[in-house]
Amino acid sequence: MSKLYLPDVTLMMVDILCYDMARLSLEDSLRAADYGDVVVFSDQRIPGISEEIRWVQVPRWPSSKVFGRWMWSDLADHLKTSHFLLTEWDCWVTNPEMWTDEFLEYDYIGAPWWTPPGNYNVGNGCGLRSRRLMQYLKDHPTEFFLADDQEPFQGNDDTTMSIIYRPALERAGFRWADEQLASRLAFEYTRPSLTSKHFMFHDSFNFPQVLEGERLAERIRLMQENTVDAKMPTHLAMLAEQPNGDPTWHRGGVPVIRPSLAWEERGKPVVIPETKPAAPIRRRQPQRQPSHHDRKA
Repeated sequence: MSKLYLPDVTLMMVDILCYDMARLSLEDSLRAADYGDVVVFSDQRIPGISEEIRWVQVPRWPSSKVFGRWMWSDLADHLKTSHFLLTEWDCWVTNPEMWTDEFLEYDYIGAPWWTPPGNYNVGNGCGLRSRRLMQYLKDHPTEFFLADDQEPFQGNDDTTMSIIYRPALERAGFRWADEQLASRLAFEYTRPSLTSKHFMFHDSFNFPQVLEGERLAERIRLMQENTVDAKMPTHLAMLAEQPNGDPTWHRGGVPVIRPSLAWEERGKPVVIPETKPAAPIRRRQPQRQPSHHDRKA
């Protein structure tokens, strides 16, 4: 069977903290498919990655939230294809045979979340997005913005876009995939079964479900040796919670295995826990400081 070729997709790798694992992730995605373009965004050239691959130097962002703001304001200028596949050190393409060109009919597809706030449960940040969506965000910064003092979600890229701003973006003509199509693209906290196939995945606690033997041991060793990423101890703790992809593993009482996400169930209701509608976006109000008029004489 010939290798998958995606001429309309840019493979995008972003990393400023885990260079060795970012290189391994990129290599896995490149083995799975060929792309219209490949670009690495990092604060330095990542050792071992061919210099033939396009590299864009970026700041060493202090947080993922600052990275999200950069994506909304700057990323569109660096994209040459209609869509891009956002990958990081802990997500890559695993099953290229699960690709369908139907993915390209949508502007945002991410793995279904483990708990869907307001029933907007498609939106994990690693996945497929369109260039026109990012260009629209860049062109409308006063309507669509990210800030630490936003409530809820404190300015996180994926949750703010896919829950708070999604209704307005859909009215502007942008499309989110349904749950089953999103699950075909990727899994993170939820999947139909432990043997279900997906085009890609996200998060290191899923490493035992996509890696084995020396390849899994190498990733775990690199995680243990990483002293730069402040979140790495949390990643390792989550990985230790379900080292064998245990189907009884839960987060917040929500089971990972959700059969209604299966591709074959498309068109049927997805069984999800009841949730409250997402609150409208707002800024936290600064606390008023007492003045001399408030003091007792």
